[in-house]
Amino acid sequence: MIFLYCRNILQIKSSLLRNGIINAASHGKIEYAPGFVSLAPELHRGPSLLPAPADTFAQLSKEDEQAAGDEVEVRREDQDKINKFSRLHQRELALEEQLKGKSKEKEELDDLSTELELADEDEKIQYRIGDAFFHIPLEQAQEMLETATTRIEDETSELEEKMSTVREEMQQLKVELYARFGRQINLET
Repeated sequence: MIFLYCRNILQIKSSLLRNGIINAASHGKIEYAPGFVSLAPELHRGPSLLPAPADTFAQLSKEDEQAAGDEVEVRREDQDKINKFSRLHQRELALEEQLKGKSKEKEELDDLSTELELADEDEKIQYRIGDAFFHIPLEQAQEMLETATTRIEDETSELEEKMSTVREEMQQLKVELYARFGRQINLET
């Protein structure tokens, strides 16, 4: 039996196509490939699939029958590894988002630093702390800006270290799962 885990309808359709459950030339209609039937075709709310009755498999080629017979049973530890890979992938995506935010913040601080170089030394600078703006001397603003830039760089390097650790764990899990399941599993992100 094929179990599909998908986040949206496009992933469901591409997964069904990739696994040969529906035909690509269906032109908007769901046409099940030989060997699969809908659980509730009258509802038309999307494919809920069960393997077709045994007499339907007479339509399959010999290669398809052999491929279906070579399926590897998913053990509990395999499922745990798959779940761990999924959690790591989600963590990787979250870390990438945080990293993008930090790089944008650093870019803004660099732009601000360039602007402060053009300001008069006698002029008071409006510096934002939290939700309020304070008028501070130029030198103090530049020092605070350097401190903020250093803090952002440290946080960025910390996030990159976490991301490399997550990617190493994911790579190890990929090796183990591909060794067990071969082409029957897709862990490409």
